[in-house]
Amino acid sequence: MPDEGDERDGAPRLTIELAPVTGERLLRITSLYGTDWLMSFDDAGPVTERLEMGGLATHYERNSGRMPRVAAVIDLDPATLRFTTWTHMDHITGARVWLFVAPTGLVVPAVTIELDTADSGAPRKGNLLRQLDLITLLDDLYSLAVNVDGDPLSSTLAALAAERSATTGDGVLGPYRHQLVVGPRLGHVFKRDGKDLVRRIIYRYDHAIDVDYSSIHFPPEVNRGPEATVAVGPYVSVLFGLKSGDDRLSHDEDNAAFVSAVEALSALVALAQISDAAFAMSKSFEKVQVAADPRDRQDELEQTADRLGDLQLRLTFGVEGVCDVSLRVPSLRISSFHSALTESMGLNANAVKVAHMLDQLANAVRSEATALETIHRMADDARRLRWGVVVAFLSTVAVPVTVLFGYLGMNSIDVDRNASAWDVATYWPVYLWIAAMILAGFSIFGIMSWRARRSLRRR
Repeated sequence: MPDEGDERDGAPRLTIELAPVTGERLLRITSLYGTDWLMSFDDAGPVTERLEMGGLATHYERNSGRMPRVAAVIDLDPATLRFTTWTHMDHITGARVWLFVAPTGLVVPAVTIELDTADSGAPRKGNLLRQLDLITLLDDLYSLAVNVDGDPLSSTLAALAAERSATTGDGVLGPYRHQLVVGPRLGHVFKRDGKDLVRRIIYRYDHAIDVDYSSIHFPPEVNRGPEATVAVGPYVSVLFGLKSGDDRLSHDEDNAAFVSAVEALSALVALAQISDAAFAMSKSFEKVQVAADPRDRQDELEQTADRLGDLQLRLTFGVEGVCDVSLRVPSLRISSFHSALTESMGLNANAVKVAHMLDQLANAVRSEATALETIHRMADDARRLRWGVVVAFLSTVAVPVTVLFGYLGMNSIDVDRNASAWDVATYWPVYLWIAAMILAGFSIFGIMSWRARRSLRRR
């Protein structure tokens, strides 16, 4: 497969533009695939090197470290493509595969198919959906029912990623996907059934759809143009008629929508990974709670807390930070499309849910750590008590004996050299004094214990 669009080997780069659709006959479909493949972010180039961003290029260049990057672009020969169901091969005028890398290192491959609608007439509903069989084409691309030069599309994308030193594992593409349909203005059709057309495309369902039960978003800022029809769904987005008159930003908006789709899809994959990791940690945490040895529980808790911190950091910067683009690209229309896309894909709502999961897990870890700290403190108290009992016993024995032998060892007339040390009748004052000292010690201990219990009851 010729690598005509890549310059990593020193070859000159071709000027490649995904969009805009510059003619009234062209229709461009791009399918993006979320993967768990990993690749070095520094090995890819900024999107401005591959996509014409026009007046928005400054913002994308300034935030290149926070935007997806392009690792490879390869043009395909349309004659090498074979679709399982779709048969209108004569309408394909160009095909291309892309390899993007998100700041998190996740790889997002994409396939672009460009169609010439000349033989099908103006882009009306019946022409697009029936004569071009657009929905079947979208289904084949979505389900990877495409072969490239005899090889499955998934294998082609995995091989391209492996050539760029990506870690592809078993090479399987993930379940998270999104498609972009970029086309010319709908004109007078929009007044009659333009929104019905985009609904059918987004749902990939060529039948009447009840608009009261639709989750499709129509971003207000992008649709304020007189000929623009932009709709966003969770799996397909449609952009018709962005090129309008002297609207110089329209060319950039098609490419910006492409970059937003890459960014949102990579964030969705990252969110799913974080959710799976949080669930696995919760199951591991249940095993920690039943561990018999507190030291093993402590080690597991420390590892869980460390992994939990990593997940929370990844959620904040890899998912929640992606949900809004206005701080990086100050454009009402780009921000409007990006926000509608992330909301439609469920990034915002699911990020809140996963954040709640991590917070609850963090609370459980803190509670378990507090319980372990209590166990350790009780163990320390018991250890001090044991030593205290030993010391008290030795003191109880040693002090009276020391006093007794100290007295008997004195050179005094009160000490009878001929009497035994155990003669109580002779030395009863000494034994009485020793007994009184021991009794006083126990009395002091009893009084202090009683006051301590009384103080606890008052609290």
